[in-house]
Amino acid sequence: MKKNKGITQNFSNLNKNITQSVKSNMPLQLAYMLGVYFLCVFFMMIFRVLIFFVHCATTLSDLSFVMLFRSLLQGIRFDSTMICGILSPFLLLMLIFSIINFNRRWIYRPLHILLSIVCCLLFLISFLDAAYFTYFQSHINVVVLSWMRTPKYLFDVILHSPAYLFYILAFLGILAWFAWLMYCLYNATLFKTIPPYNAKQPLAKTLIIGCLLCLICFVGMRGRITEKKPLTLSAAYFSDNDFFNQLGVSPMFSIFKSYQEEKNSQKDNIAYIDPVKGREIVGQEFANRDDVSFAMPTLKEGTNILMVILEDVTLENVNGKEMPALYNISKQSLSFNNVYADGEYIYNGLYSILFSYPNIFSSNSMISTIIPKMEGLPTLLKQHGYKTFFFTSKEQSTDNTTRFLLANDIDIIFSGRANDLKQDGKVLSSTNQPFFACVLVSNDKTKNNLRSIDNKISQILSEAKKYAWFKNTLIIFAGANGYAKKVPVYFYAKNIFSAEKNNTLACQMDITPTIMAMMDNSYRNKTLGFNIYSQRRSFAYSAKKDEIMVVSPNATYTWNKNKKENIDIQQDSTLKIEDGDTIYLPTLSSKDLSEKMKEYVFSMYQTAKNNTSQMKIKVE
Repeated sequence: MKKNKGITQNFSNLNKNITQSVKSNMPLQLAYMLGVYFLCVFFMMIFRVLIFFVHCATTLSDLSFVMLFRSLLQGIRFDSTMICGILSPFLLLMLIFSIINFNRRWIYRPLHILLSIVCCLLFLISFLDAAYFTYFQSHINVVVLSWMRTPKYLFDVILHSPAYLFYILAFLGILAWFAWLMYCLYNATLFKTIPPYNAKQPLAKTLIIGCLLCLICFVGMRGRITEKKPLTLSAAYFSDNDFFNQLGVSPMFSIFKSYQEEKNSQKDNIAYIDPVKGREIVGQEFANRDDVSFAMPTLKEGTNILMVILEDVTLENVNGKEMPALYNISKQSLSFNNVYADGEYIYNGLYSILFSYPNIFSSNSMISTIIPKMEGLPTLLKQHGYKTFFFTSKEQSTDNTTRFLLANDIDIIFSGRANDLKQDGKVLSSTNQPFFACVLVSNDKTKNNLRSIDNKISQILSEAKKYAWFKNTLIIFAGANGYAKKVPVYFYAKNIFSAEKNNTLACQMDITPTIMAMMDNSYRNKTLGFNIYSQRRSFAYSAKKDEIMVVSPNATYTWNKNKKENIDIQQDSTLKIEDGDTIYLPTLSSKDLSEKMKEYVFSMYQTAKNNTSQMKIKVE
């Protein structure tokens, strides 16, 4: 026994003699995690560069290294959100191990292998997405994954072209390179914490560096510091070029966000309507919407359309004191004075006016990761040979406007510039086609905001009159937002329309079908809007985040997400005179009328949700 103890003691002394102290500026376990992060960012960047060169091989007009550099910077931001999320549990483990000086090969090596496999799976998704993106010009998302039972379809896409075989070779080379660099990183860090090496750091230093890295990891997962909400897809859109905007988006981010949207869509608190009954209500409402056996103003073929959308301007603001310029325009226009705003934000009005669909509970329908292809005003006018423009003083990333409009047939977007037509008028003159131009006049948050917007309206009209195209142009002024508020809608073209008032109950969604019916008597409406002249809408509706208001000529009904509802009947009379027409109001009890209004609005919402879901699937 004494002999065995002596041998053990000798080995112990030997180990003490051969222990090698490792000098490091930070705990090697944390240095390892930092190294893995930078390797992942670097290799994800390589996939973007590959997409760039494959794309530019056929589209030389996009060969811009400045734009590529900007996309790569955006890509680092988006990749970091996913990489930090994946690495966070490993980082916490390594922090604990470095604090307690845990140094066992049997745990470090399996963790290293597991982390390497996870990173390789991340690269596999990027590789498949690169091939998919090159073919479809969009990223893989949850809708694509839902109808793809196996990866066979994607591999068939990859194998059908030599360009995609290049991706395969690049992917295999990247995996081999990454595996070798990870091996080197392991040997330089974790391996040197295992006896006979000793890389223990002072506890205070380990805690400070560890907490700092955890904080950076948390910020990386959010993708931003100043904003309340985590990183959104719209932050990637920095230019008018859709390719470079999308190039910066991480494939995993696209999949994750689209999955979140689908889950949230199932929790949107829409009061359920039996599908059969819902279709019946919608079918009855739109039974005669394409009827053209009535008198209405018409537009000549090739008439230019300049649409000016006004933020935070409601009908009650249009008076000689607050907005004299717009008030004067209203006196010279075909004015629609009973149009309700779709929601409380400017993007609600933009979406419902241009695409004739409601925003469900005033959410931003344009911020979707998967952009539906809609038959909105830009698309319909493009089919008639129009050139389409969008002008906004807001930044490209605001509310996902850029991506949505570019995907729905807006040809050119000019952002971050004054909306006074001093520059834009020349742009419109340069086209040899009839044009549709949408000008978004935003709230500048000044004390005299309404007067500021009114001055911009005056400037736009004054500048437009300087150009030859003015005589053949319909200018539409429309308020954008205001929950439960009426907004101004004026069709201004003295040589086309005489001054006239129309008090038909309407929503912003009805503007596009009305324009198209004026322009083309063969137009067939596939939206949830009406041609205001063809058929009276049963109800108008407006929404905010947690409440909906439904309006009829004699009643107002509200419903909120707490399932509280209220109906206010303004009058008991069964008839109302509106512009010389006699309207027979429903003689229903308040309970029956509220139920009818509730079923109506949620049938519309349910139809809108189903239709846009189908549009997303068709896009993919």
